[in-house]
Amino acid sequence: MIKKFALAAGVALIAATLLAAPAKTRTIATTPALASELKHAINPELYAKLSALPIEGWVIVRGQIRDTGIIGTEISQSDGNGAYDALALKMTNEHKIRGNFTTDSHIDAKLAFFHLLVFNAGDQKILLHFMHVEQARYQPSPEIFILKAGKLKRVR
Repeated sequence: MIKKFALAAGVALIAATLLAAPAKTRTIATTPALASELKHAINPELYAKLSALPIEGWVIVRGQIRDTGIIGTEISQSDGNGAYDALALKMTNEHKIRGNFTTDSHIDAKLAFFHLLVFNAGDQKILLHFMHVEQARYQPSPEIFILKAGKLKRVR
């Protein structure tokens, strides 16, 4: 009986310690997959600036590229309590593929993942929207937006 109590007390102490530990702020620098994806996709000055900012939200939308548009979009992963899900879907659905987009596949519709990263920059948010397609010969440049006082403005 005492052993069970000691074991339960030990587990409770470990759980309380883990729950009480401060959450680590996520940045590009602390997320290796993002770092490798973005390091060559955006200019070095912007990369350095964004690397220092905390990521407030990250939404991944899955869809299929068909001709110059995106079809069948759905949220694949989301954090930030879904605060940016609707915006990520809207941006992805409005995304237009420019030029001749090809992969090594002969399938008509190509699976694509669209990432929306929301960086907290004080009184404004910097949003980075970019596409990732496996086996793509070309990955388009990310779109950059500023969200301030509820208004979204495209920068690039």
